[in-house]
Amino acid sequence: MKKIFVCLFLLWVGTSWVQAQFHIKSMGQEFLERIVSPSLFITSQSFQVSSKEDGKMYGFSGKQEFGVSYSVGVKVRDGIVLTDKAVRPWEYDANYDKYREGYAPVRYQSHYSEAQEEAKYDTLAYDTAKGMVLAENALYRYPTKTFGGKGLILDITEGQKEGWFVWVTSKKGQNLKENTQVDYTIYRKSITIGRERTDTVVDAPNTSQEVLGGIYVVPTVTDIGVMEFRLCGILTPAEKGWRVVFPFIGGGDKGNDNAPSDVTPIEEGQLTPVDSMPQQSKGKDKEREKDKKKKEKKEK
Repeated sequence: MKKIFVCLFLLWVGTSWVQAQFHIKSMGQEFLERIVSPSLFITSQSFQVSSKEDGKMYGFSGKQEFGVSYSVGVKVRDGIVLTDKAVRPWEYDANYDKYREGYAPVRYQSHYSEAQEEAKYDTLAYDTAKGMVLAENALYRYPTKTFGGKGLILDITEGQKEGWFVWVTSKKGQNLKENTQVDYTIYRKSITIGRERTDTVVDAPNTSQEVLGGIYVVPTVTDIGVMEFRLCGILTPAEKGWRVVFPFIGGGDKGNDNAPSDVTPIEEGQLTPVDSMPQQSKGKDKEREKDKKKKEKKEK
């Protein structure tokens, strides 16, 4: 009997060691990944710059856009939640710094792709005027019909949470324009939240991959034999490391005073007048037109 117990114990230790060394996911982690991962997507947000002197629009280095950023977006019921990198991409573009004084940034095109080996970007349509700041300079929520109203239900309750972190990672140097295949690091952690504690600093997972973002979800039993995972927190970059923000508890007013920590490197190039380039599409970009009209109204 003792021999059997010892053998089982050694087998359990050996299995745990193998999982820790090679990051083998447990059945529970794989189950959670299948449930939650469809709520996450990769967003591509480009921008142009407008001359403060004459209003002319410019791209950069022979391109229609001045710059473009890629980040993780979250589908919620009847809307989406985006990080600051998707809403203010110019703040994460080192090339814009030397043009900041004479040129104003203008959002250009918004696209999204599901997580897959070959990226397939479609238009991400949402009304920026109806957006809500969940956490200043960090998180924003917008209504959209792009995903048919489907998404995670929000957890708005306070107290101790027995939830799961779902970190989204990609290979180092991966070109998210061409490849949006991502991996997930999932583990359980207990956190107490409330109106006086709407965010907390967390350590990124020990991985050789690049961390893109992630969420914190909590299981909720809604009926006999029925359980759903609700969105409680969202991971955002901090000055040193990462923090998880719980923006749905107190109305979403937790700001991020830290400077952007994920800034693209400076690229050799110069401003490119948009009017001098052939249009990449026949239709005008709605977001760009809205931003220009707002600017004209302010000037009047």
